[in-house]
Amino acid sequence: MAFCSKDPTSIDQARDFLVAHRKEKLFAAQDGMSLCLHSGSLEFHEARKVMGDAFGGETAKEGGVLLNTFLAPLGMLKDGPKAKKDRQEANAFCLGFFANELYQKNGLIMGIKDDQDELQSVVVFREYDPAREHRSGPKIVEKISEFIRNIRTYIMIQSDPLGVPEFFADKDRMKEFNKSMKKLEAVGDPMRELHEQYGPKDTHWYVGIVASNPKCQGSGYCKEAMDILCKAADECGVECYLECEEKNKGYYEKFQYKSVKKLVKKFALEAAGGLGSPDWHLMVRQPC
Repeated sequence: MAFCSKDPTSIDQARDFLVAHRKEKLFAAQDGMSLCLHSGSLEFHEARKVMGDAFGGETAKEGGVLLNTFLAPLGMLKDGPKAKKDRQEANAFCLGFFANELYQKNGLIMGIKDDQDELQSVVVFREYDPAREHRSGPKIVEKISEFIRNIRTYIMIQSDPLGVPEFFADKDRMKEFNKSMKKLEAVGDPMRELHEQYGPKDTHWYVGIVASNPKCQGSGYCKEAMDILCKAADECGVECYLECEEKNKGYYEKFQYKSVKKLVKKFALEAAGGLGSPDWHLMVRQPC
């Protein structure tokens, strides 16, 4: 597999490591940005489905509280199959934008499939250079780039097999959804500031999404993906950074992540209308 980067980055090194150390069934997608273990290729809509199901949750309490909090006005935190379906589709839609942003900013999407070629876990991470982030250019240029990327992402999501959420057909609900997403966007800047303040000061990997099919949790698929990520980080000598809810802190500690800052309730969501949140942790892993 050939890589054309004239100035190899740690993500290039990660791809090289994963390809060089692959098992017989490791598959590297043609674009070199997505890797999948066990069989087949990793398609974007498959990753979105796993992320949506995981963060949407079988029940609202089991899912990711941050995004689901903003879906409350749409009645998606209720029990029942309709609320669950809407909640998971909304999460798949929103996380598709976040995953593609990570991907486009020198990122990598990695997944684990089972023997039936079903994707069971996904990890999305990107190289994060604090110095380069400061040199990103005028705000207006960033906003234009973000707008163009979001348009392209929407077109990609609209045309993939999973598509956009069915509730988008209801204009009133879609209008309410857009209002909620505007509030969610307000969380972005505080989170970036916290990353800058408490995250590694040198180039590192920002692990933005870790998701596992809720129907197969406990089967080891997410652990396998995290083990591989840790081995790649160790091989490349790169620190890793992530944010997680209190309930997931212990899980990441198993992979040598340590909390560098605990964020108490309403830490950043006050900027988004005073909505509450669980306690969160900013976590850093040093290479072994």
